[in-house]
Amino acid sequence: MLTSRKPRPLVRKIAQRDTRLIVIATEGEHTEKIYFNSFRSRRVQIVTLPTIDGHSAPAAVADRLALYAEEYQLSSDDELWIVVDRDRWSEKDLSEIGENCYKDVRKGFALSNPCFEVWLSFHYTDQIPEDLKSKDAEKFFRKLHGSFQKSNYDTSKLMPRVQDAIKRARATDTEGGRWPSPPGSRVYLLVESLLR
Repeated sequence: MLTSRKPRPLVRKIAQRDTRLIVIATEGEHTEKIYFNSFRSRRVQIVTLPTIDGHSAPAAVADRLALYAEEYQLSSDDELWIVVDRDRWSEKDLSEIGENCYKDVRKGFALSNPCFEVWLSFHYTDQIPEDLKSKDAEKFFRKLHGSFQKSNYDTSKLMPRVQDAIKRARATDTEGGRWPSPPGSRVYLLVESLLR
């Protein structure tokens, strides 16, 4: 059967025969891409699809991922992930996206509540203020990390702390709802897959 899809976009120099591809569509333009591109492995290659030109609504993030999946011949082991924040989106917007992800075994939904900086903060602490708002989360993480700009930050201090972040995020994710209660993040599910 002929297909107009492009071959899997693996970097052949570093790929192994059983290399998995993990495609991550993100709400943010820079922060998430910088973080996920810090993971290096011969067994997993990461493609990050950040927001461009402000198209960051959950539906736009999901559409970006769907277009990518249509364009490339993906294998059954490849994974597709949506990474969004809870902060300013309606429950309806997020529920529809989450529901679509849960129906597809290859798709994952990694929502942070209220925002991705909560996930970054879990690398340092589980003592995150319960009433933390998105506008304050960046400042909170900057204090823990020493410095932080969304478009340019050093992940080298975060990578040795990834297992701690997973444990902390998992420990706060106990209510079993559609998304974690604030403050919380399900990015740990994606990171576990990256490390597998």
